[in-house]
Amino acid sequence: MRFSHFFTLLLLMVVCSITLAQEFKGGITGGINVSQIDGDYLAGYNKLGYMGGAFVAYDITDRFTGQLELRYNQKGKVKGANPIEGETDYFKVVLHYAQLPIIVQYKLVSKFYVEVGMGVGYLVSSKFYDGYGELDKEYLGYDFNDFELSSLIGFSYAFTDQLSGTVRWSMSFLPVANVLRNDIETAPGASPWEQAGAQFNRTIEFTVGYRFKQ
Repeated sequence: MRFSHFFTLLLLMVVCSITLAQEFKGGITGGINVSQIDGDYLAGYNKLGYMGGAFVAYDITDRFTGQLELRYNQKGKVKGANPIEGETDYFKVVLHYAQLPIIVQYKLVSKFYVEVGMGVGYLVSSKFYDGYGELDKEYLGYDFNDFELSSLIGFSYAFTDQLSGTVRWSMSFLPVANVLRNDIETAPGASPWEQAGAQFNRTIEFTVGYRFKQ
């Protein structure tokens, strides 16, 4: 999927949400995230990324709302240089995803909401960098999977009827990459999280959403 295709789908989603405004509530969302890749032995949400897209929401009851989103999300990891500790290597992985999250929101009190869901992502492109610039993809010796399946959980606060803020945590269900090494073997019957060399995206997202007026 090219970025032009993604933005075409995004525009179509916005137009449909406006057309069906009597039943569905459409809007746009955008923000930043911090991410890491589990399984690479580098702890910490060191990668800053950005995201944006559109959503269509439907009020199932007074307290439950279903929401479908289409968005661009940048994930990855950063290993920063630390001269004090004698570490001079800098390395960054940037993963560009087109995502389709499905969310269920529950109204706790007044303007506070809790949400859970899952998302399917397609890896549009991946880029790798060191302290001298962009690296060839063969530098890692492995590649990232085209598709990602992730869990989502978060909290939202409605500032107004149209404007809201959301904090969301996300982690991949299945490995986004497998780095098999000769000195590590996967135990028989191991779960996806126990596979040798398995890597998983993990992100914390901070977004602002705007609902179009009906």
